[in-house]
Amino acid sequence: MSLTGVFSVGSGVVTTLVSLDEVQAHLRILGAFAKLRILVGEAHNARPSTPGLPSSIDEAWVVFLHRAVYRFELWVKSDRRHGNALPPLDVLTVWHGFMLVSPNASVGINLM
Repeated sequence: MSLTGVFSVGSGVVTTLVSLDEVQAHLRILGAFAKLRILVGEAHNARPSTPGLPSSIDEAWVVFLHRAVYRFELWVKSDRRHGNALPPLDVLTVWHGFMLVSPNASVGINLM
């Protein structure tokens, strides 16, 4: 099944904005983000309770994301972002969120 082309919607005609391959790739990366959160929770549950460390899976995820934001900032400022390689998954998670909330995300990254 192809999602490319022109479709009638109501009285108008629309052209697809994304390909089936792009939709599949996006779903795969969302699945990887979900798996990452599960892994953070499993790592949290595998360690003994320690004062000063997150006491819940949700707190562990927040700490993980704060570290990922720091690593994202380092990645944006590095020369590595100019290559074809994707950043590590934690950095990619933050980048994805940044692109969702920032209408000019690519411009913002270029300015950093």
